[in-house]
Amino acid sequence: MVTRKRPETKRIVAPITNTSVAKSTATKSPTAKNTGDGILEYMRKLAHPKKAEMDAVFALIRNADPAISEGIKWNAPSFCADGSRISIWREFKMPDNPQIIQPATSISDQVDAVLQWLNAHATKATLDGMARYAIPSDNAVGVAMKDMKVLGNRLGRNHGLALALWETGVYEARMVVSLVGDPLKITSAEMDRWCKDIDNWAYCDTLCFNLFDRTPHAWKKVSQWSKRREEFVKRTAFALLWSLALHDRQSADAEFLTGLKLIKAAATDERNFVKKAVSMALKAIGKRRGPALKSAAVASAQRLAESTDPTARWIGRDALREFAKRA
Repeated sequence: MVTRKRPETKRIVAPITNTSVAKSTATKSPTAKNTGDGILEYMRKLAHPKKAEMDAVFALIRNADPAISEGIKWNAPSFCADGSRISIWREFKMPDNPQIIQPATSISDQVDAVLQWLNAHATKATLDGMARYAIPSDNAVGVAMKDMKVLGNRLGRNHGLALALWETGVYEARMVVSLVGDPLKITSAEMDRWCKDIDNWAYCDTLCFNLFDRTPHAWKKVSQWSKRREEFVKRTAFALLWSLALHDRQSADAEFLTGLKLIKAAATDERNFVKKAVSMALKAIGKRRGPALKSAAVASAQRLAESTDPTARWIGRDALREFAKRA
């Protein structure tokens, strides 16, 4: 289990037990709108070993203040009063332990809540399996990517939280950053700082595909990082180019033609994580862009395939095989 050493704060996540009592401290809100039909239908269909206890908790919440509104939020029963929300849902990995999640009041509390959630969803099998994918597990707890996506989607974009999660150094917290960071708020300096910290391909690719390629700094970083010597900084440049080729439908072909020049310059870098990203960027430009760029990418791949350098030759031939499948 990975935790932060810091003064004790209020507990954010608490399991519901037979003796749990939900108390509302919300003030009355005469404009609150009750949408409880959604919860009633949700509970009618719910098959859960703690369904009776959950119904009892819901009754306590409703009876605490008639002004409390309710409905379905994050695909779960949710109650709201005076701007504060409490969400309750069944944990799919722990069906005998539904949880109440109360939004934290500070970034620090939110970080604690995220770390608790990650620890609760960690498995030894996932942790042990990281080595198979060449991902360091020293600072990991063992949460599957599909679960990290669930958490990231629930949290939404919150750049202050993203900055704090990155500072924890916890692998899964940093992966969630890609889903929580705000592409319109992240600065060029923050991107450089995070890129410098990257020590595995998973950070690199996840940040590029979920966050970096949506920022106004993306093309500038491709150029800058492609000239760096550090293996994962350089990989990030070409993972970002790869992602832009798939996602960016606004930029002119000139940007991608410049990208092909960067690919040529990096094609002799034999390091595994670099050459694979270079290859993926070349293939993405050729497969997903217009006919002019496809022709340019094919021509680049042919020149690399004829190179005397073994790494460049591998990249070129790898791309040509892929292009042939799509012909």
